[in-house]
Amino acid sequence: MPARPPPKRELLVQFAKVATIAFALALILRLVCGGRWFSFYGIAVTTIATLPLLTTVLLRAHRRFGWKRWPVWLLACITAAAALVQAGFWIVFFHGGGMGLGLGIGRAVAMPVIRAGVPWLAAAIAIAWAVLILRSVARPQKTTR
Repeated sequence: MPARPPPKRELLVQFAKVATIAFALALILRLVCGGRWFSFYGIAVTTIATLPLLTTVLLRAHRRFGWKRWPVWLLACITAAAALVQAGFWIVFFHGGGMGLGLGIGRAVAMPVIRAGVPWLAAAIAIAWAVLILRSVARPQKTTR
C-alpha cells in the first residue's frame, strides 16, 4: 500500500530546489572555471551532480503514488550515460595522449552522420523528464503496480 501522496506544493518546492541547485552550480562552474572549460564539461558536470537529487524526488513521488519506478530509473541511466560520455570524451581528448587523437578523428568522421539526430535525442530526453515531472505534480491517477 503506497504512502499518502505528498501535496502538489511540496513536490513543486522540491523540484524548484533541484532547479535552483543546478542553476547555481552551473553559474559557479562557469564563473570559476571559465567559459571554455564550461563549454566542454559544464553541462555534463552539472547534470551528473544534480541528477541524483532529481531522481530521488521523482522516485519518492512515484513510490508514494504507487506508480512503477522503472521509467525514472531508465531515464536517469540514459541521462547519466549521455553526461558521462560527454565529459569522458573531452577528458580523454585533452588528456589521453594518442587516444585523444583517435577520438578526435572518430568524432570528425561520425559527426556529419549523427549531427542532425543529436538535437532530437536531447529534445526527447528533455521531454521525457518534463513528462515525468509534470505527471508527478498533476493530479495522480490510480494505477496498479
